[in-house]
Amino acid sequence: MFNSLPVGFSQEKKVSFSFNLATETGFSWGSVEELVYQEGRQISRLVWDVRWVPSLGIKGVLKYCWLIGIVEASTAFPIRSGALKDFDYLLEDPTKPSHYSWHEAYLDKDMCLGFSLGLQLPLGEIWVLVPRVGVTYQNRKWSGQNGYLQYPNTGYWTGNESQQSVAGTVISYEQALWYPSLSLAVEWLISSPIGLSVLATWIPYLEIQALDNHFIRNPPVQFYDRLLNGMGIEGEVKLFWYNEEKYISKESWYMKLAFRSFSVMGTTSSRTIGLGDGTFIRDSSYTAGSREIICFLTIGFLK
Repeated sequence: MFNSLPVGFSQEKKVSFSFNLATETGFSWGSVEELVYQEGRQISRLVWDVRWVPSLGIKGVLKYCWLIGIVEASTAFPIRSGALKDFDYLLEDPTKPSHYSWHEAYLDKDMCLGFSLGLQLPLGEIWVLVPRVGVTYQNRKWSGQNGYLQYPNTGYWTGNESQQSVAGTVISYEQALWYPSLSLAVEWLISSPIGLSVLATWIPYLEIQALDNHFIRNPPVQFYDRLLNGMGIEGEVKLFWYNEEKYISKESWYMKLAFRSFSVMGTTSSRTIGLGDGTFIRDSSYTAGSREIICFLTIGFLK
């Protein structure tokens, strides 16, 4: 959410049209899960860590009278993002893992593009209400490398089994996701030049197309998941302060803490990696899903 406060706070300084550019840098942390079900029963859960992944972003903010439009793009740095933990639930008790593997998780890419359009509605001299609608597209990919397997000969996984080492890229997982959103922000001038913004967002629909490659299976297998009709939420608290000498141009620094959480289910198909016609085969007894909760800490400058 971008600072619209001067529109409500200082009518004599209001301009009918303006364009501002913001640059951001920050970190994200949390986890993304990929899930597999057979006849409605969970049989696999892979947890990809997102640990203090740095990112850069740029945003353009266009304002005309009470309208505000925002275009934003960001990219994360490709680094090791933590660990990949792979749990299988193939025995009678669906709450106890039967197999486990651990791998180093590397973020290969994470690019995001978003657009939103909203209204700035002044409420007195120190409050502004900003409803918005938007759409977001994101493409991201991880690789699970090295690590070990713990596959018991009998019974459930306990963590005490011997570790069978693996080398190289074992698993990769890529998601292309998009979703519309409905947001409402309340901005408050605490004490000039410091303000506070609180934003709540509802994601009424979310769609993901995902490719999941398992390279050490015999033969190697690629899964294609089409996940539809997901839902989620986002939240954000932002503290910002204006350069008083540049108040009319709305130049400001800001720091924000945000999160995103969603859950989505859908179909899964598979094919063998290697020789063949490349046709994905769908088994209707299997379904797939994904869920995440990720937090963001960002510092930005709007000019």
